[in-house]
Order: sequence, then C-alpha cells, then structure tokens
Amino acid sequence: MATLIVNKDETNLSLTWMARGWMLLMPLLALPNSGLGRTTPVGVFDISDYLLVIWIPLLLLDRKWRFTTLGDRLAPWMMAFFVWAVIGVASINARYDYGSDYHTMLFSTVKLAKFMVYVLAGSLAASRIPGVERIKAFHWSLLAAALVQGVGMMLSPNKNNSDEILELYGYKSVNGAAVTEVVLLAYLVLLAAEGFGSAYWRKAVSAIGIIGMVAVFTSQSRGAWVAAICVLLYIVAVRGIHKRTMMIAVAAVVLVSASYLMAPEFRDKVDFTLHPELRMETGETRDIHGVDQGGRIDTWMTELKVYADAPIVGTGFYHRGGLTSLWLTGSHNFFLQMLLETGIVGFVIWVGIFVRIWADSDSFQGHRYHMTVPMHGAIVAAVSGLMGGEYFYGGFPMLAMVLVYATTSSLRVSNLSVRGERVRRPIRFMLRTERVRINR
Repeated sequence: MATLIVNKDETNLSLTWMARGWMLLMPLLALPNSGLGRTTPVGVFDISDYLLVIWIPLLLLDRKWRFTTLGDRLAPWMMAFFVWAVIGVASINARYDYGSDYHTMLFSTVKLAKFMVYVLAGSLAASRIPGVERIKAFHWSLLAAALVQGVGMMLSPNKNNSDEILELYGYKSVNGAAVTEVVLLAYLVLLAAEGFGSAYWRKAVSAIGIIGMVAVFTSQSRGAWVAAICVLLYIVAVRGIHKRTMMIAVAAVVLVSASYLMAPEFRDKVDFTLHPELRMETGETRDIHGVDQGGRIDTWMTELKVYADAPIVGTGFYHRGGLTSLWLTGSHNFFLQMLLETGIVGFVIWVGIFVRIWADSDSFQGHRYHMTVPMHGAIVAAVSGLMGGEYFYGGFPMLAMVLVYATTSSLRVSNLSVRGERVRRPIRFMLRTERVRINR
C-alpha cells in the first residue's frame, strides 16, 4: 500500500478551514455553464471564470510553505512562454496591417491573460497542499471534480446542439471536457492502482471512474477515445499483463460494449468512424476511404504550409483568421497550433514543459510518493488528446492539467536517486533533474 511519509525536515501543513474552503469550491470549477456562460467581444466566459474570482483569494489567504519544490523547476519554462507570447501579441499590429484597429490584439491579450490566470491558480493550489492531510483532502477534491464534470457532460447539451447552446448551457468544447475527464481519470485510477489513499477513496475512484468513462464514451469525442486507448496501452507497456492491468482492461471493454449497445449516438459515431461509407446514407458527400479521422491529417498539412509566414514569433497567441492565413477554427492540434501562433520558440518551450513534468514525476520524490505512473499516464492522455484539438487555452481543461501535476509539483526537491543514493544534477538551469535508477 502506498503511504505518505513526511520526514522531520519536510513540511506538514495542517488542514485549516481556509484550505477546506478552497478545496470544497474546487470541484465546482468543473461545472457546465448551465445558462451562465456569456459570449463577449473577447470570447466566451465560462462559469469557472466567475468562480475563479472567489477561488484565487481563498488560495491567497491560505498558508503557503516556502521551500524549493519540483514545481519551481517548471516556473522558468512557464515564464519564458508567457514572455515570448507577450512579445508575439504586442507586435501583431506592427507585423500585420490592422492600422489603428486594436481589437485583434486585445482579443489575443485577453486570451493570453486568461491562460496565465488559470496556470497561476493551479500553481497557487500546488503551493498550499504540502502535508499528509492536505494531500489526501486535495485528492478527494480532485475526485469530486472528475465526478462533477462526468455528470455535467451527461446532463448538459451534446455536440448535436448549436455552438451557442453549448457555450451558454453546456461546455464550450465538448471534446475539451471529454479529454480533460480522461486526464483526470487516468491520474486518479492509476494512483488508486498504486495503493494510494484510504480504502474508501480507492472504492470511490472505482465508482466515479465508471461514471466518468461512460460520460467520455457517450460524448462523441473521438479525441477522448484515442486518449483513453493510449492510456490503456501505456499501462500494459509499463506494468505488463497482470491482475490489475487485466481488471482495468476488462472494465474498459465492458463499458465500451455497454455504451455501444445502450447509447445510439455513441454507436452511430463508432460505426461512422470505422465504416465511413455509412455516412452516404445520411446524405453526406465527403469522399472518405478507410477509417474516418475527421480530416485531421489533411487539416494539419494545410495549416503547416502557413508556418513559413511567421516561423520565429508566430502569428500571435490565438491570432487566427483576420489577416493571417490560419483557419479560424484552428488546426485541431494543440502543438501544431502553438507552432503556428508562437513560432518555433514557443513550440520548443511547450515540448520542454511536458518533458519537465515527465522528469519531475520520474524523480526520487515522484517514485517515493507513487506519483510516477499516475502522472505519466495523465501526460500520455493529455498529449494524445491534444493531438486532436486545442483545449489548453484556459478554462478548466488548462486548470485540470495543472491540478493533476500539483501534488508532484509540491514535493520538496531531493538529492537522492530512487535507490537512495545522493546524485549530482548535471544541468543547473531549467532542465536539471535527478538521475533515476530503479531495480527491476
């Protein structure tokens, strides 16, 4: 069983009423808009945007422990991306012939500000959870967020409704919500499989995991389906075929089969994906051969041709359409979109961010607290999901990924390898990491 061990030289913050307050509010950030979403000239404001106004002050009023954590290594990467994105946005009018019309630059500025606010909020949460009781309570809150989003996805409007209905009453991006649910469940289920938490918490993970996966399978989000499959493949690759792996695989097969038999929309989506010729019966004229991948590869190739127009700085954060040659609907690939909007520099920074998170999870502290496999599973889900859409521009999808990393981020930096031997860090800037050696 995984246990949380806190040495005398480590912090163990008590669970104060202020901490209970922000942890109780955290799951509500995953609520669908429920009629409270608002379309403005600078984008759609979700219910989480309003709740963040209350959540962030609660975090600021809570105790913070000051010591060097694994998350401190990620901070330079995020700051570098923010500074580079600001340069790209601030130079939009100078690089494009908008004249005195600053609406496009203002729109991108608001998008970038929203993105950084959600990153900051998640980082504040990470700095407030060191200690056994807080980490346990935080994971109950994270599990509740997965439940709220899973139920919200099943009760809110689906992709058959108009974009306006989705923005006002459901989730602005059904695909984004579904991929986020897979990321949360990958982390929580793998953490439970590692033996983390109490028996009650692990039973709750099993129950909420079923609800969440049903919501994902019935969401019509093929990107989320691919993310779930990639996580299963990762589990098999890392853990091999044994009892727990088989239990997870059998549960997934049962849920998929039940959803296919009982949910007509899910069945139609699967049939149309595997047998695109069936679309002809619905009057669709797209000429598709083989498996229908939603035209993703063609879209990527088309958008990639535009990269040469702004290879270094990019068009500007969320600067699409207008005087650019980018599609207003995006490339349906987060990493490609970052390449197009923030240039090669922004793209490299984002790759570095994911590499940094992977390395932190694979550190001595990551293994000690049993965070390695759960975090790697969440990263696999996020990367595979982001290959099919741009979901991390802010909102709860961005916050969820930061919250999943929060526990690993809050761990104190150690000079020990997994075997308990003191090691040197070969690089002392943003890429520094512990050398990890594991006895198989």
